[in-house]
Amino acid sequence: MAWTAVSIQGARLATELISGTLTFPHPEYGLRDIFVRGDRRLKLSVLEFRLTGGPGPRDGLGGETLHVADAFVRDRELNVRYASLAKRGILPRLLWTFWEHAGSFAVELRVYMQSPRLESQPASVVSARIGEPVEMCADGVALIRPPDVDISLAAITLGSSETTTLAPLPSGEHLWQSAFFPTSLEKGVIEVGRAWTLVLPRKHDEQKLSDFRIALERLPYPLTS
Repeated sequence: MAWTAVSIQGARLATELISGTLTFPHPEYGLRDIFVRGDRRLKLSVLEFRLTGGPGPRDGLGGETLHVADAFVRDRELNVRYASLAKRGILPRLLWTFWEHAGSFAVELRVYMQSPRLESQPASVVSARIGEPVEMCADGVALIRPPDVDISLAAITLGSSETTTLAPLPSGEHLWQSAFFPTSLEKGVIEVGRAWTLVLPRKHDEQKLSDFRIALERLPYPLTS
């Protein structure tokens, strides 16, 4: 099983190739403390989720704190439900899924957003903070090639590339981010945003990225409801 040490506070991704940590009360931290084969720590965090704008101070969570209502793992799916955010009128849920394909693998983040009201403020972003060599490819894909390891990573989303950016930070890192749910939700309708971090063999990584992306677009939605 890829997901271990699952509790209301978080979980670990543990594979022979790569490992990392998720902190459920703080999804803005993303998947972090990422190691390759247990010894090379990568200078990045991926699949960070945060609400933007909204009521209250602009602290990344709009003045509201996310409270974990439930967390459980089912096969390759890690499901985290959050309590309703009354000021925003939204009920968020995050689902991390581990996928494998032809010698590569991916961690997917699905953001499920629902509102019981006619007016809501679901605007949010998924991002990656990258301290390794990175370049922006077509369709808003960030291709990351850390030195001294034989893998590459890619941050991708199926959203519009017009809402996906890669920008330098004062720290010397780069911030890749993609905007989700820019408008109010329709009452009772569940909207879904999807983002992935791919882990690819370095050799022919661009071709493997293209192949894996095609495979991802054909994946069914997880059965978890």
